[in-house]
Amino acid sequence: MRRSLTGLAVLLAAAAPAAARERADLLIRNATVVDVAGGKVAPHQSVAVVGDTIKAVGPDASLGRRFAAARQVDATGKYVMPGLWDMHVHFGGGPELIEENKALLPIYVAYGVTTVRDCAADLSTSVLEWRDDVAKGSLLGPRIFTSGPKLEGYKPIWKGTLEVGTPAEVNAALDKLQAMKVDFIKITDNTLKPDIFLYALTEAKRRGLRTSAHTPYALTIEQAVDTGLNSIEHIDYLIKAGSPREKQVGALYAAGKMSYGDATNAFVDSFSSPAVRVHFDTGNIMLFQHPEHWIPILGQRIANTHFKEFTKKGTDHSLESFRPLLDGTTNWPAVMDTLEATGYRGYCTFEYFHPYQHYPEALVYQTSDSLDRILGRKTGRAV
Repeated sequence: MRRSLTGLAVLLAAAAPAAARERADLLIRNATVVDVAGGKVAPHQSVAVVGDTIKAVGPDASLGRRFAAARQVDATGKYVMPGLWDMHVHFGGGPELIEENKALLPIYVAYGVTTVRDCAADLSTSVLEWRDDVAKGSLLGPRIFTSGPKLEGYKPIWKGTLEVGTPAEVNAALDKLQAMKVDFIKITDNTLKPDIFLYALTEAKRRGLRTSAHTPYALTIEQAVDTGLNSIEHIDYLIKAGSPREKQVGALYAAGKMSYGDATNAFVDSFSSPAVRVHFDTGNIMLFQHPEHWIPILGQRIANTHFKEFTKKGTDHSLESFRPLLDGTTNWPAVMDTLEATGYRGYCTFEYFHPYQHYPEALVYQTSDSLDRILGRKTGRAV
């Protein structure tokens, strides 16, 4: 009888089902996970995904036993990391470039950028539609946070603005942006008066709206933050905050006793450190003056020169004003002469615009040839 009971116990144990495995929609197997928080990589890891949620990350051996997935991907030799955020993009260029901008959305995802922050341009209606379509899953692209059109003063350089010069106009602009259901308010200082800038921050805060801005040189960062500013775009605006001469330089600039260039130099010089220098963009400066005039002003403060082409033909200062290298009005020989005269020996980077509709790879060759000519590596007519 004892032998019979023992045999029955063994039979029952053998017949007992194994513990039920958790269900997952996707199991990425045997990947190397990049731990951006800890600054290290972990090999032989698996990632279990349920719906749009990462359910678990852990050693492949244990997660392989824990989860049963409808789909498995062998990621041997590949890396998995958190999605990247591009915190400052501009979808713009006018109606003729709507489709070109939209075509960028899946490219962001392909390169691991899962969220972008659109900081105002002239395609707000389209961008808001894309934001909602991506959220619904009907359009492949990164998650989009957008400011819609930005607040500016009268007759600013950039398109895609709501021009304001009085508190009443600020109120009306904020009403419009709230109706558009933007994610934050962008405020810039091209022609906006400092007092209206502060009023816009005050009113946006009162309404519970988040703000981001280019801070006027005439104001201190502390003034802007205390009034309600949530974030600052671009290091050249933020650099004021660390300068021991911020108030003094700001007051001189507000009184008209110091130019924008002189104020920039004063802020940089106040740090007395070789680590605080200038990234000089030849294209952006063409909106206001000419790069060969600014290079001697900035002099040894330039740490990097960014080659970007711009045309001053016409007054339509949209993205179409930025051109492929040598297809604009930049005086490249003069730029190179002034860089040489200042003893510049830093890095040179470049940027090109508007990929060709047909044979887009040709732009790579055109850019390479242009750089060779700008840098003096190639002269005369190509044979």
